[in-house]
Amino acid sequence: MNHAGTHGNIVGALAHQARTQPAFHALVEPKHPGVRQVARSVTFSELNELATTLAKGLAHYGFAPGDRVALFVPPSIESFALIFGLFRLGVTPVMIDPGLGIRSMGHCLEQARPSGFIGITKAQVARLLFGWGKSTIVRSIQVGPALPGAGVEYKSVFRAGTTQRLTDLPRLDYAGASSPPAAILFTSGSTGPAKGVVYTHSHFYSQLRLLGEHFGMGPGDIDIPTFPLFGLFGPALGMQEVIPVMDFTRPAKVNPAMLAQLVKCYQATSLFGSPALLRRLCDYAVPRGIRLDSIKRIVSAGAPVPSDVVAKTRSLLSPHADVHTPYGATEALPVASISGHEILGDTSEETRRGSGVCVGRAIQGIEVRIIRISDNTMPQFRQIDLAKVGEVGEIAVSGPVVTTEYFQRPDLTALHKTIGPDGTLFHRMGDLGHLDEAGRLWMCGRKSQRVQTKNGTLFTEAIEGIFTGMKGVRRTALVGVGPEGSKCPVLWVEPDGSIAWKVLLPLLRQRAEGHPQAANIATFFCEGAFPVDIRHNSKIKRELLAAKAARLFP
Repeated sequence: MNHAGTHGNIVGALAHQARTQPAFHALVEPKHPGVRQVARSVTFSELNELATTLAKGLAHYGFAPGDRVALFVPPSIESFALIFGLFRLGVTPVMIDPGLGIRSMGHCLEQARPSGFIGITKAQVARLLFGWGKSTIVRSIQVGPALPGAGVEYKSVFRAGTTQRLTDLPRLDYAGASSPPAAILFTSGSTGPAKGVVYTHSHFYSQLRLLGEHFGMGPGDIDIPTFPLFGLFGPALGMQEVIPVMDFTRPAKVNPAMLAQLVKCYQATSLFGSPALLRRLCDYAVPRGIRLDSIKRIVSAGAPVPSDVVAKTRSLLSPHADVHTPYGATEALPVASISGHEILGDTSEETRRGSGVCVGRAIQGIEVRIIRISDNTMPQFRQIDLAKVGEVGEIAVSGPVVTTEYFQRPDLTALHKTIGPDGTLFHRMGDLGHLDEAGRLWMCGRKSQRVQTKNGTLFTEAIEGIFTGMKGVRRTALVGVGPEGSKCPVLWVEPDGSIAWKVLLPLLRQRAEGHPQAANIATFFCEGAFPVDIRHNSKIKRELLAAKAARLFP
């Protein structure tokens, strides 16, 4: 990947693309998914110029370096230009998933205490109606149809920017210790309250570099982003982004015909999709014999991708293409990655034996350690705290993409950060796993969701892998009922509808009895559709299933 200027930052990366391929399209908004008609588009040169113009316009209206600004604009030319414009000005965008719900979004804004708000009309209505940021927000920009009292219109910001000189913008040292945070990204809150993760420009650029190098992304690629944050890297890497018309907060409800048509019409080479989105795409495309031959890579993250989804997705692609499932979190991404070829080669069979889900080898530049399991703070760990090969412990990672703190939450920072034997900062992922003799990382489940019974500890992904994939089973979820240390394990089952529950239940019990790890599971409950996270619609909300199991438990 080409260096993005002397500072190594995402703003310089976009400027580099504007210089090297100025006339190529950076962003495309299709008029119709099946017809190559463009409603709107901008070249790399135009996007870079638009971002600079918006930065000048925002400065004109009082936005300044170090300000925190909540951004609620779905993927569009405006959203990309605004993000890069905010980066250029040194303003810190606060990014919160709209799918979190009204109450959770309000809590996130209370934590972040932004002084500015940029949002589409719907977001502005919610802000005014629910009093979001009432005590802190002093400036607001509205994108879309004008709403009285909601702030300055986007077009006014643009017009103001065209009248300002470039010298009116500050010269930023993006790598400096005193540089304001690049952004505050809130986690999905799938296993607890959403947390604000502080990103520096160095973190973003390191992500950009590692993603580009590991997956071979760059100029000439045509990408369809179905996850807003991942799509941000496209223009900086020199990829053309074809923005789908979809509800980005509900990827599991995406129109699969639309996606397939976009890929074919624009000859897309890259696609990001959560496991739930890929399943929906496969359920549509496979029976119809639809192929996605232009695709070079599909990247899927947010939760482990079931092997059947990997197999079906690969069947849509040409032989030289593959599905890649990177492992990471908002606090550290990417950490590791594995290809679909390797998953189907041997790791899926190990998953069925109870080894957990293989998430591959660490990305170059990332260090992975397995440390003893603890629910308490661990200011540092020693060599003696490291697990042996094959022994399950907590996954801890270090490297240039590992963030250093949560926004104004020193308690959470202390709980999730630790120092290694050589003084290196590590992030405790909150996931449990082990390393095999080949150096591959296996994820066995969330630390907070492990089930501690009288006969030992059970790990969710390890146990679920024994049952998931059985005929009649779409997926499973292990939970515990009862007091800590002596919980009774319960397995929830989401059937695929091919076998009646009364037929499936004895098969599940037989499978449990024949496996030493699962032998103590005697209770099975059926659930039509599991509750899942709002970001990827893929992570199972086991806490909700545990509460339901407690009410049903005999």
